[in-house]
Amino acid sequence: MRSVVIFFAPPDAKQVGLLKLLLERHGIEVEARSSELALRDPISLSRFELVLLTISARARLDRTFAGCCEAVLESGTKARAIRIDETFPATIDVRLRSIRSYDYSADGFTALFADLEAAFLPMTRLRRFDERRGDDERRTWNLQRYRYGLWLAFSRTTGAGKLDPYPLTLSKRIKTTEALTGEVASYRYVDPVTDAPVASDRVLSDALLSVWENTAEMAPNAIHVIEATAEEIWNRYSPSMAKRQRTA
Repeated sequence: MRSVVIFFAPPDAKQVGLLKLLLERHGIEVEARSSELALRDPISLSRFELVLLTISARARLDRTFAGCCEAVLESGTKARAIRIDETFPATIDVRLRSIRSYDYSADGFTALFADLEAAFLPMTRLRRFDERRGDDERRTWNLQRYRYGLWLAFSRTTGAGKLDPYPLTLSKRIKTTEALTGEVASYRYVDPVTDAPVASDRVLSDALLSVWENTAEMAPNAIHVIEATAEEIWNRYSPSMAKRQRTA
């Protein structure tokens, strides 16, 4: 079994919890250790395929995390970095410039899982793993386009960056609804069981409710919220039935 140890500064525990869950759901053995614990109770890194360092502005201010990074670098163990925000690994230790890093986003997770020889599935897909899995290239491309369309509408309206923290409050949900309504309405939705049309406002409302309920404790970034919303909508309806509406 593939195995990973994640080192993180204590303030990043929530984000690491999500990452640990994703890795475990993909059959990867994971141990997550705060920097304080890692220095107080050292472990042998040789039993892990990969050490993953969680990089953030909070981690940069944490002296124990800097010491943890130093210990990993000096051990010669294969290491990677995942960036919770816009902080670059080299700002914590210049030697981290030489290791590969990933964004804390669906694209970043995809690259990380590829390194671990595993295909990344977002949480909404993992929760619905019993659905049809014979997706062809066209379906995959259409989903990517749908996700991109929602993100573009959201970022243009709100000015949010991909890695901006996005607490799942009621006011944020209202703001997200306003930002996505137009883009979601430009598609047609059909219930996969009854073939009955479904109003786009209901589609969006139900998807956001699910995202807010399922990720509220995970301190997501803006890109996670939008990608999770797109996945939630997409997985409730047949892709062949979600077609772009033409306007005169």
